[in-house]
Amino acid sequence: MTYVPSRIDLALLLVMIVLMAIEVLVFGDLFRSAARGTPRGSRLPSYIYLIVYQWAMTASIAALWIATRRPWSALLLGVPNRWGFGASLALSVAFLVLAAMQRRAIFKRPEISETTRRQILEIEPMAPHTPKERRVWTFVASTAGCCEEVMFRGFLLALFASWVGLIAAVAINVAAFGIFHAYYGWKGILKTGAFGLVMALLALWSASLIPVIILHAGIDLNSGDMAYRVLSK
Repeated sequence: MTYVPSRIDLALLLVMIVLMAIEVLVFGDLFRSAARGTPRGSRLPSYIYLIVYQWAMTASIAALWIATRRPWSALLLGVPNRWGFGASLALSVAFLVLAAMQRRAIFKRPEISETTRRQILEIEPMAPHTPKERRVWTFVASTAGCCEEVMFRGFLLALFASWVGLIAAVAINVAAFGIFHAYYGWKGILKTGAFGLVMALLALWSASLIPVIILHAGIDLNSGDMAYRVLSK
């Protein structure tokens, strides 16, 4: 999955870092406001920023690959490893089915468990609270699932693998993905870093981003829906 990076890759990397840093600040402000007991109003501007910049970065990566005629396999978007792809896709779908069944069981109970409430409170500042935010969250989750995988497990993993080798690139990728979610706090950085490691291993095993895109988007859709249903009561 390695290739010879150009100056355009470096420029794209720098732009990506700046835009991701802004996202950390934007969502971090939601968490800081909630911690002060003065939650902000609509989350829609934050949602829209994420959707616009992540699709812009994904389109830029695709345009670079087309212009330079690089193999799509370098982005893990080429022909997948048949057995690895099948296994990764099966695991992703199985996890999402179990998550859906768990969610259904949770909302059948007369009261939401304390454990579930604590999990929801961890993302409450950025979770959808209104019907409009819930509708836009569908696009947020889909965007994060697709674009973050292309950016992290596609572009960044390939770029760093070209510079320092695959093992070191995976380590850098995991750390970067955790830091990218710094607005969750240290516990959130560790959790998202571990999630990033699982995503990287599945993507490399299958030689495809498709299973991890499905898994990532599904998890975000599920967590946003659960949070909305609890917070809107």
